[in-house]
Amino acid sequence: MVAWRGIGGDQRIWYTAAQVESSVDQPTGPLQWSAQKIVDGGGVTDLSPSLAVVRNGSGGLIHLAWKGAGSDTSVHHATLSSRAQPWQVLGTVPGVSTVRSPTLTAGLSDPAFAPTLSLVWPVPGGQNIYYTNYFGGSSWSNPAPIVGGSAAAPVATEGANDGYSTLNDLLAWQGSGNDTRIFYTVDQDRSGWQPQQLVTNGGPTGNGLAAADYVQCPNGHCTVISAYLAWEGPQQHIEYVHGQY
Repeated sequence: MVAWRGIGGDQRIWYTAAQVESSVDQPTGPLQWSAQKIVDGGGVTDLSPSLAVVRNGSGGLIHLAWKGAGSDTSVHHATLSSRAQPWQVLGTVPGVSTVRSPTLTAGLSDPAFAPTLSLVWPVPGGQNIYYTNYFGGSSWSNPAPIVGGSAAAPVATEGANDGYSTLNDLLAWQGSGNDTRIFYTVDQDRSGWQPQQLVTNGGPTGNGLAAADYVQCPNGHCTVISAYLAWEGPQQHIEYVHGQY
């Protein structure tokens, strides 16, 4: 699934989806994307929305979060259980205010394999990144700081959500102000977030980041997680780095 803000003055949120066979790692042909639709409920934003899936058994629930438009610094939350159903708008996330795009991810700093959603965001005018967890689909935890960061929107990977024993999570973000370098922090096996570090050869960028992780299973033991970070470089090329965490 892909979600985005409309072009020009269109602040509505649009989405499209493609069916992928769950039994294969890679599609055998081009994906067939559905006709684009507007997210139900009248949500509007002036920034990019964020998607995440929280798995539950053989299925999962799609979550969408977005900052409000203009002076609305709240983060709004909606879910989708099936493409045949409308989006269910659940309201605003309590205690959250941001002027950047929020980041949704599955299960930061929660027990392994728990169906928990996490929201990560930078505090307006500050140098801290915060997170809150959505437990059991009913309530959000109190916002808590992660590390000294920046005012730029972060990206996240979640080792625990891969279904393996290595509980390593990673956050990365662009520096604040005129600092176009890329920084990161890791939480290894729920030991706490480490001090921020500079990504070697990361940046410069002024348009944010994308992140993904890849689990490797040497000798049948799935314990190696590689993170991939991608960004728009100075010549408008897509650049990337990767490393184990």
